[in-house]
Amino acid sequence: YIHTRTLSEGHSDSINSLAFSHCGKYLASGSDDKCVIIWRLDDGSILYHLLLDSSVTVVFWHPALRDTVIIGCEDGNLANLISLQSKDNFSHKDFDLGVDGPVHCLEYDTDTRCFALSIGHHVYIAHESRECQFLASRVSFKVPQPSEESTGDNAQPVRARGLHFHKNGTTSMLIVSYLHHRVMWVLCHHALLRL
Repeated sequence: YIHTRTLSEGHSDSINSLAFSHCGKYLASGSDDKCVIIWRLDDGSILYHLLLDSSVTVVFWHPALRDTVIIGCEDGNLANLISLQSKDNFSHKDFDLGVDGPVHCLEYDTDTRCFALSIGHHVYIAHESRECQFLASRVSFKVPQPSEESTGDNAQPVRARGLHFHKNGTTSMLIVSYLHHRVMWVLCHHALLRL
């Protein structure tokens, strides 16, 4: 790898998430300073600088709407950015899924138009009824926690670290990965049926 540019003038606190756009022209970054920045990669300039109400924990480029960034926040809310072609064609909308806790990771299934979200110590699935219009969570399952004997007094609750959809015939399977005491394990949930 060759170092080509340092993007240093945008955030004022720790950066929690980075994601390249599908076209490779933009980089989204989310931070504890409650900001999302969309950078132009050709010259390192800032295209958008958006201030939210909570720390940004994850940024995710929508796989079907290529100019849309889904933003997960520490307070459990989702926000989106639409139309990145110019600063004059820009919109922002917040979505309250009614769930408290930080959004740790996101994944999207284009066949069922469902998002899987790791929020707090649960995994939720929300259906996108129209472009960036989310229905209430359809399925929720709690992340399995280790026994007290194996963790001791200073144990931190386990949360999902990764989400991935896998097609299995007409059913989409959700694969959830966890990390605890440097051990990774994976659970599969046949949670989504084709709509």
